[in-house]
Amino acid sequence: METRTKMATAAVLASAGDMIAQRLEGLAVLSVGRVLTLVAVNVCYITPILTAFYSLNEWLCGKVLGLPSGTTKGTAARLAFDQLANAPIVIFGFFMAFGLANN
Repeated sequence: METRTKMATAAVLASAGDMIAQRLEGLAVLSVGRVLTLVAVNVCYITPILTAFYSLNEWLCGKVLGLPSGTTKGTAARLAFDQLANAPIVIFGFFMAFGLANN
């Protein structure tokens, strides 16, 4: 999938998700700034870093370790990399970026 398509998808899903969340929180008025901040963080940080990490994960597990996709070992290695390296970095970065953007 092309990066622009990923970014557009991230923008639509982030804005829709935050608008639903704000509605569920019972906010009387939609916080457009919060929606735009979340969209910006998703488009400028989450999408590029996940694209890079997933490519790195596939290269590392597939090419370097020789573990084909669809096998138990290949899936386990990809999952381990994703959860032990990728997830903490992405989550930490998201909260840092969202916090900085809200100041």
